[in-house]
Amino acid sequence: DGIRDIGSFESQVNLSIKDFQNVSITSIHPNPARGKFFVDVANTATSELQLEIVSITGQSMGKFPIAVGRNEINVNNFATGIYVLKVSGGNSAISHKLILQ
Repeated sequence: DGIRDIGSFESQVNLSIKDFQNVSITSIHPNPARGKFFVDVANTATSELQLEIVSITGQSMGKFPIAVGRNEINVNNFATGIYVLKVSGGNSAISHKLILQ
């Protein structure tokens, strides 16, 4: 019947700029990273932020509170590969890709 299941789901929602006002990430560096990386948060963040590192297989590798300014995240015990960084605050969330070497 021409329909095949690829095992994923995608939802598209229109968001305005104000939906992201609580998540004020200015930089994630270095990327690719070795052992540690930094998350810079602008002083415009209006709520407490949390960073979750998720493996490419979907396993949560850890959650870290992050604050305004530079935040150092230690990933010495993580395997090399691609990870998704989920940053959430208030009712907003954004994702970034991180490569560990």
